[in-house]
Amino acid sequence: MTLPNPLYTTDYGTAYVGDSLLLLDRLEPDSIDLVLTSPPFALQRKKTYGNVEQEDYVEWLLEFCQKVYRVLSPTGSFVLDLKVRLESYLTCIANRTNSKYVF
Repeated sequence: MTLPNPLYTTDYGTAYVGDSLLLLDRLEPDSIDLVLTSPPFALQRKKTYGNVEQEDYVEWLLEFCQKVYRVLSPTGSFVLDLKVRLESYLTCIANRTNSKYVF
């Protein structure tokens, strides 16, 4: 599968718009130096943009994190912007993936 047309490209990198779960599958392993994202939060009320239900959030975020780690270069960084009240979700994912996080 090929990548869609980029939103923009600079000397520092390229930005794509789309479903990240699909786009990450199209990238080569160990090819990305930075993944910066603010994913939809697990909310009790359904939003028009299609947020993930609370009971499904850890599994959904875990799948996303595994795809990110596949494409990160050995010196790459993964910056995940979550609300403070979601720290317990991040702790669960870090424990399940033998990862560490900085809060």
